[in-house]
Amino acid sequence: QGVRIYEFDDKAMLLSISEAESGSYDKAAGWRLKGVGKTVFHGDRTEVLKIEELIWHSELTPDVLSVLMVPMLLLGLASPTGCTATQMVGLDVGPEPLILFVDGERMDPVPPELELIANRDHTLFFQREGYLSQLIVVKTTELGGKAHLEPERVKLRLRRDSATAPEVSVEIEAPPEAH
Repeated sequence: QGVRIYEFDDKAMLLSISEAESGSYDKAAGWRLKGVGKTVFHGDRTEVLKIEELIWHSELTPDVLSVLMVPMLLLGLASPTGCTATQMVGLDVGPEPLILFVDGERMDPVPPELELIANRDHTLFFQREGYLSQLIVVKTTELGGKAHLEPERVKLRLRRDSATAPEVSVEIEAPPEAH
C-alpha cells in the first residue's frame, strides 16, 4: 500500500498532499519515497508534481507506525459477505464556497452527502481562505452487529480567522450642534 503525506501551514491550511507508490526507511537518511505524486495548493489553483524519489525526514519511524497500524488493520477487516458496506453521511456545512478533502482527496464541489465505507474511520478536512480550517473525524462504531459511522450528519460553520480577517474602521461624524 502507498504512503500519503499531508503538509499544513501554521494556520492549518492544507499546502500539499504527497502520495508515494512505496517507501523504505533508513535511520540516517529518513524515509526514501519512490514514485511520488505531489499536489500543491496555491489558493484557487493546484500544481501536480511527479518526483521519482524523495527523502522525507520525520519523527515517524517504522516502530511508531507499526503501533499505529494495528487498530487500522483491525478496522479494515472485510465484512463476512465479502462486500464492503457503505453509509451515506449528510453534510450541512458553510459558509460557501468551502474546500473539502475526504481522506485526503479533494471533493469539488462539496456534495450534500458522502458515501463512505462503513468499516473504517474517515477524515473530513474543511477549509476556506480567511477562515479557521476544521478537521472532522467520522468514526466507525458497531450498531446491531454491523459497522456504523458517527456522526451520520456533519453540521459545521467555519469561523473567521481573526488574524487574517480584514480590519474594519468605522468613523461616525457628530451631528452639527444646534444653537
